[in-house]
Parts: sequence; structure tokens; C-alpha cells
Amino acid sequence: MVFVSALLTSCGGGSIPPGDRTVVVSTEGCGYATEATSSGVVIGEGLVLTAAHSVRGSSTVAVTGPDGVAHTAGIAGLDMRTDLALLSVPNLSAPPLEMGTATTGDTGEIVGASSSGTVPYLVRRAVDIIIDRIGGDGGHERSGYELEADTRRGDSGSGAFDPDGLLIGIVFATADDDDDEATTWVTSGSEVTAFLAAEHTGPWVCDPDESRVVAPASVPYG
Repeated sequence: MVFVSALLTSCGGGSIPPGDRTVVVSTEGCGYATEATSSGVVIGEGLVLTAAHSVRGSSTVAVTGPDGVAHTAGIAGLDMRTDLALLSVPNLSAPPLEMGTATTGDTGEIVGASSSGTVPYLVRRAVDIIIDRIGGDGGHERSGYELEADTRRGDSGSGAFDPDGLLIGIVFATADDDDDEATTWVTSGSEVTAFLAAEHTGPWVCDPDESRVVAPASVPYG
């Protein structure tokens, strides 16, 4: 099991520029021929945070760090409710992740997204997001933010940082609203904190018959 609560801080030392935490996540399909690219954030020693939907259908995962070097990654944890995943990448490290919060009108940047690079955001509102369960029936509710930010496909898993470099959330979706203003949704930092504080049951592995990664046999899926 992987236990990561010690990697979380609310403020203080150990900070590095957000760009030094950003990675590109590359996957190959589990049980079918496809490749995809998404984004991620190095949160500590050998651990990367990304979006669950980006890796749940993968047979192999590679993470390319800020230095341009690709590393093989394992899936250490998945939470379909919050759309968050934890990757084990032994050759990458960063100081403990620093968490922040946001309110309507706050600004900052989504940093190092694999398709869009670094883009500014404006917090339109904090929202309780109701979304279909990833890979299953029913829905889940989680807290997050609706941002005015111009992101694209492949940016899921990137981090939204405030001007002090604190992480306020992880990108999971993008769309255009009726006014043609770019809209991006992120899972909140409080959801990230709860996810990282949990014990994770990885490594999750590919089950070609299901075309998705699954937890160890003794652990219920989901």
C-alpha cells in the first residue's frame, strides 16, 4: 500500500516553481490499440497526481518530467468518485505538495498542461459537481471550481495554482459556454487532500477482458 499524507502541507517551506512539478502522462490502451496524452503534477518523492480517467484504461503508463526524460510509471491508486489517480514514478521527486483554496474572482495559472501549456484562469465560482461515475453506473458529487480558462483535450490532470504557487485543484474537464468563453472544471484541493491522505491499494494492473485497470483481487473495484 502507498500512504502519502505526510507529503501534504498547507504553506511554508519546500516550495518550488509549479512548472518544475508538471509532467506529461502518456498511456497505451488496456485491451485495445490506442494511445493518449494527459498531464500530471509531481507531489513528492516518486509520486505523481493526475486524473483517473486518463489512466484507468491503460496497459502501460509513462511520465515525462520537466527535464524531458520519460519514466515508466505504475498506478498506485485510483478514485473514480473524485477522478483522481496516483502514479508511482520512482525516478521523480519534489518537495511536499502545498495546498491552497480559492474564492470567486481569484486568479492564477493552470501550469504545464500537455496541450495548452500554461494558461491564466479566473475563478467564476466554487461548485458541487455532480458527474457520471467513471467507468460505471450512477453519479458522484465532489467539490470543485468552475474556471474561466482556455484549456483543451489532453490537459486533464494538470494543476491549477494560485499566485503563491499553492495548488487549488486538478483539471478534469473543459468546455465552451454560451458566451464562447472558455470554461474549465477542476477538482478542489480539499478533495485532493482527502484522496492523498487515504491508503491506496496499488499497483492497479491491466485486465484486457475489462479494457481497464483493476485493483488487487482482494480489493473491491472503485
